Amino acid sequence: MLKLIGAAMIIATGAFWGYSRSAMLKCRADSLSAIISALNLLESEVSYAKSSIKSALLSSGRACGAEIFTYAAEKVDEMGVGEAFSAAVDNKGTCLSEKDRTQLKLLCQNMGISGASAQLKSIAYVKELMCAARLNAEMEYEKSGRLYRSIGVLAACAAVILLL
Repeated sequence: MLKLIGAAMIIATGAFWGYSRSAMLKCRADSLSAIISALNLLESEVSYAKSSIKSALLSSGRACGAEIFTYAAEKVDEMGVGEAFSAAVDNKGTCLSEKDRTQLKLLCQNMGISGASAQLKSIAYVKELMCAARLNAEMEYEKSGRLYRSIGVLAACAAVILLL
């Protein structure tokens, strides 16, 4: 009886590892999609609404569910635009890879400092980078998501067979 409980725990642990690893890949793709939507909205806020950076970040973050933008909007008064956005990427970009974070931090170099045209160019450039990263993340999820789920369960089953 004790062996069956141990075997079930090993299989559950392996399955949990595989499914959590797969969920991380899916979370990255979903986060990048939300960021791209927020960048589209931020671009229209800057170009057409001519609203302040704080309100543009806040409205685009709330509308698209991108916590990075809402966190940055909350911290703009304390830190300034560049530092607030950089801190938001570090604190709220948990599913993003280090390369994604570095590319997203390129946005804060011109935000709030330069004119509207330079900000729009910066937003467009970062949006292109995020679109490429999203395609990469979706391909990686489709390729590796099922693999991680299967490996987790199969490796746990192999461990149970070897131990019994």
